[in-house]
Amino acid sequence: MQTRLTIRAVDTTQHAADIIEADLAILSAGEQARHARFLRAADRRDFAAAHALLRRTLCEVHPGTHPGDWTLMQEQLRKPTLSGPITPDVNITHTTGLVACAIVETGAVGIDAETDRRSVEVDELARNTCSHAERARLAALAPDGRKQPFLDIWTLKESLLKATGEGLAADLTAISFDPDAQPGIRADLPMRYSGSELFGLLRPDADSRIGVTLIGTDTNIRLDARFVCADGTTSTLRLTHAEFGRARILSG
Repeated sequence: MQTRLTIRAVDTTQHAADIIEADLAILSAGEQARHARFLRAADRRDFAAAHALLRRTLCEVHPGTHPGDWTLMQEQLRKPTLSGPITPDVNITHTTGLVACAIVETGAVGIDAETDRRSVEVDELARNTCSHAERARLAALAPDGRKQPFLDIWTLKESLLKATGEGLAADLTAISFDPDAQPGIRADLPMRYSGSELFGLLRPDADSRIGVTLIGTDTNIRLDARFVCADGTTSTLRLTHAEFGRARILSG
């Protein structure tokens, strides 16, 4: 068996008004209502872009379907669920200027994206979100070299919590990632996890990263990942590592 993982990402920083309107037009009434509640124009743009991207990607993966065939239902503090003619597991993410979606036919998927444009107080955040091992690796780096490694860790943790549906109420310090491990990212997880978790990082450009988590899928992954740059050109995304990383469950 082989698991197909489809990831699409888009740089939205140069989206003109007509692109934003086209994205908004294919959203459901509920999504349009949520879109209208965002105060910042950039947040409205990225919300519409992410949800429209998922609908278009579903149509790409399942020919003969249409953007309006699906509904992405969001219950408070719960992972969004998809209803429609076909119901793969899906997830979306949007941060300022970058949106992405992931689709997997079996198992569960979580995706998160962050850019270096985000203002981060690494040392302060690490105290509440990083394991002892993660904090030690960050402390060994020069202060001006900690932001990118921290965001790599943060993105992986977010993708895991989105795949499980736990959300940020989980104890992040009990989850430990080593993004520099080879041949794949290493994750040390508490016993509540299944041990079937797989992890990957992708870099659309030098200043951004996308973290993805798969749970309960076959370990033979066929990755189909593409990124639409600000100028409209499309590039293929590849894992930063030779293979997907695997979870190690810690006893006690």
